[in-house]
Amino acid sequence: MKFELIKRAVKNPALMYDYIQGNVRMLLRKCGLLNKEICNKVDQRIVLAKECYDNTECLACGCDTPGLFYCDKACSAPKYLDKPACYLALKDMDYVE
Repeated sequence: MKFELIKRAVKNPALMYDYIQGNVRMLLRKCGLLNKEICNKVDQRIVLAKECYDNTECLACGCDTPGLFYCDKACSAPKYLDKPACYLALKDMDYVE
């Protein structure tokens, strides 16, 4: 599966950006440096996409979780699985304290 992800990243550089963004944010959170609002939205995404989280990779796009939940993009399920998205883009999610 990792080889497939690399092949897709070469064809679509945005995937590489998402991977880097997600993993940098995950590291920042571990260090206590990530914005509370983003942390809250990531926690919401984990609940909404529990099946992908438990699988350690997205069932639609194959990206690693939880790193995927830290990037800005919305769920890719409509594109790959022809089913509704599990979550919205990060900027479109409501902040809940």
